[in-house]
Amino acid sequence: MDDRPHSFLTAVRRHTRPADALALSVVPLVLLAVYALPAATKERLALSYADPSALSLYTMHFVHFRLTHLLTNLVSYAIAASVVFLLCALSRRRKRFYATLCVFLFAFPLVVSLLNVALVRPRLGYGFSGLNVAFFGFLPVALLGYVGDRFTTDVTLDHAPLLFFLGAGTIALFAAPRTLPGYTASSLAGVSCALYGRSLLDDLTELSLAGFRRALDPAGYLELAAFALTVFVLFPFAAFPNDVLHEGVLVNVYVHLLGYCLGYIAPWVTFRVVDLD
Repeated sequence: MDDRPHSFLTAVRRHTRPADALALSVVPLVLLAVYALPAATKERLALSYADPSALSLYTMHFVHFRLTHLLTNLVSYAIAASVVFLLCALSRRRKRFYATLCVFLFAFPLVVSLLNVALVRPRLGYGFSGLNVAFFGFLPVALLGYVGDRFTTDVTLDHAPLLFFLGAGTIALFAAPRTLPGYTASSLAGVSCALYGRSLLDDLTELSLAGFRRALDPAGYLELAAFALTVFVLFPFAAFPNDVLHEGVLVNVYVHLLGYCLGYIAPWVTFRVVDLD
C-alpha cells in the first residue's frame, strides 16, 4: 500500500507521460477520420448481419453515421478511458492498462461482432458503444486495484466481482425483459452482490475512522475513487435505456452487454493468473 507522501497532482505527473495522452487520443482520431468518410464507404465498413464480411466484423465498431452518435461515444470514451487509466497509473499498473487497451481494440471488435451476428437481424450494425462499455466493465478491476494499493491492502482483486454483479444487477433491472428469466437474472445478481458484499465487509479491518481520515489527505486520491465509483454506478442508465429506440435507431443492448461482460471477465481472469507489473 502506498504511503502517499505526494500531492495528487504531483503523483499524476510522476506516473503519467505525454505519450499516454497520445495513446489515448488514437481512438478519437480514428473515429473522427472514419466519420469523415463518404456515406457509401461507411456503409461498406458497417456490419450487415445478414451478409457479414471479414472486414466489417472489425470496422463496424468505428463507424458512425450521425454526429450525435459520434459525440456520445467520444464523451463516453473520454470519461471511461481516462478514469480507468488514472486508476491504473496511480496504482502502478500501467502495463495492465495498456495490455487491456490492446485487447479491447484489436481482439474485442472481432469477438463481439462474431457473437453478435449469431442473432441475425435485417439491419446494419455500427458504433463504438460496445467497446466503450468494455471500459466500464474493466472499471471494477481497476478501481479495486487502486483502492487496495492506495487505501487498504485488505481490498484485493477477489472483491472485484462485487462491483461487477452490482452493475449486472442494475443492467438486469433495466434491460432484462419482465419475464421469469429476467427476474431470475436480477435475483442472481442481487444474491451475488450480497455474498461478495459480506465478504468485503468482513475483510475491511483497516478502514477505521483514522484510516478514513488518512484517505482524505492529501486531497484527490479519495475523490478519484469516489468519482470512478459514481461513473460505474451511473453508466448502466445511459448504456441500457428503457426505450431502446432512440432517434429512430434501435440501440443494440446485446452488444453493450457483451462489452460489459467481456470487459470485466478478460482482465479479471488474466490478472489473477499473470502479474504484468
